[in-house]
Amino acid sequence: QTTILTVPALQNKADAVYSCAITSTEHGKAAHKTAVNSNIFTIAPVTPMKATTSVAQTLTCNIGDVTEAVEVSWKNSAGVDIATDAAGHTFTKGSVDSETNVQKSTLTIGATQLQALTTTSALTWKCAAKSTAYEDSAISTFQDVVVDFLTYAVAPKGSEVLTGTAATVSCVVSGLTKELNDVAWHKGDDSSITHDGEEGYQIAAGSYDPDSNSQTTILTVPALQNKADAVYSCAITSTEHGKAAHKTAVNSNIFTIAPVTPMKATTSVAQTLTCNIGDVTEAVEVSWKNSAGVDIATDAAGHTFTKGSVDSETNVQKSTLTIGATQLQALTTTSALTWKCAAKSEAHANSAISAFEDVVVTFLTFAVAPVGSEVVTGAPATISCVVTGLTKDLTGVAWQKANGDPITDGGAGSYQITVGSYQSESDDGQTTILTVPGSLNTEDTSYSCVISSTEHGVTEQKTAVTSNIFTISPVEMKATTAVAQTLT
Repeated sequence: QTTILTVPALQNKADAVYSCAITSTEHGKAAHKTAVNSNIFTIAPVTPMKATTSVAQTLTCNIGDVTEAVEVSWKNSAGVDIATDAAGHTFTKGSVDSETNVQKSTLTIGATQLQALTTTSALTWKCAAKSTAYEDSAISTFQDVVVDFLTYAVAPKGSEVLTGTAATVSCVVSGLTKELNDVAWHKGDDSSITHDGEEGYQIAAGSYDPDSNSQTTILTVPALQNKADAVYSCAITSTEHGKAAHKTAVNSNIFTIAPVTPMKATTSVAQTLTCNIGDVTEAVEVSWKNSAGVDIATDAAGHTFTKGSVDSETNVQKSTLTIGATQLQALTTTSALTWKCAAKSEAHANSAISAFEDVVVTFLTFAVAPVGSEVVTGAPATISCVVTGLTKDLTGVAWQKANGDPITDGGAGSYQITVGSYQSESDDGQTTILTVPGSLNTEDTSYSCVISSTEHGVTEQKTAVTSNIFTISPVEMKATTAVAQTLT
């Protein structure tokens, strides 16, 4: 006669001993007890796991709380039982570790079998265990071993920095489950950068990051080697992906900064500073600092910022900063002031911003210097106004008589007016000349030059210029040669 005790799942969470108590009058037994063991084990598959299809992969199923090895069964990703001698599969039942009471069972699947699967999404294998010590015990439920297949990829991270500064380029290798077997770097002519520090180059092989399943290797190009666009290659070896010195090109680009400096300006009207970024094919970010060395926001009051676009013929990006007259007039401009501009690549976001380059601005003071004349009466006279503190031609030039009547060039009496032109090489000025004809130059007279300059906010400003005359009256005399004579 067989008596059965079914232990409910909620009560079956640890090894336990039960006793059946048997009474048999024919054997003279009354509540005769016999101990019966109810043992448990645990199943802890190594899951989820990350793998590749380039090399064989080993799945692990850990059976815990056992003192004797149990039987282990596996199902493939299609849910079909895997025979222990299945082609392309290596099965190890495993043995019990006496210290941990864990039996480690593994299933190794060959690369050929893996490559025949559709691995664009995770696949699930399953393992289960059955007691060998208690043959009547049922096999456990199958536990999932989820495998996420990784795709090998190399993402080049190029650089674009100011010419003559150090550059950092890198390769981010993803789809890894362990550290790369080897990393090397090559120049554009395929010559190897043989060791860290050669010609100033610095190589960081990087280390495996399990959180991102990637490894980043970095090449630092020294400033002396970074004076023109160049192409480098990282050469990656990964046995788990079957890659040997697999090369990926990485660009190291440079740009130039040529601010328009020094420049001359006034505080009467807004001034536009220019920063030319050269050797670019895509627009870069441009930053500005004011004369106090403080960053200027693109929406700063009284400032107009234009990033500029790249001229496809010259590969130059012209960025400008326009500063309002109110802001300029609040500055102390008795000496030159320096703004600064810098650039940062947008195409290569990891590239550092360049050093700031100076834009030196000298502020000019508007002044009109009258240059009068004094000649003999009846002779032509030349008078002038020298206007200084300019950066361009005057907006308007005219001459007037003392009574305010305008003087016309070549008009009645043949006045001659020379407007003049802006001279940057000498005194940043412009000289306008009035020639008074002899017939009108018979007495001291005052004229006015009338000057307009939009860059100084000057409209028809008058400056008096004097044209003076003198007379000559020789004394006619009679004389002898015997004594000294005085002429007057």
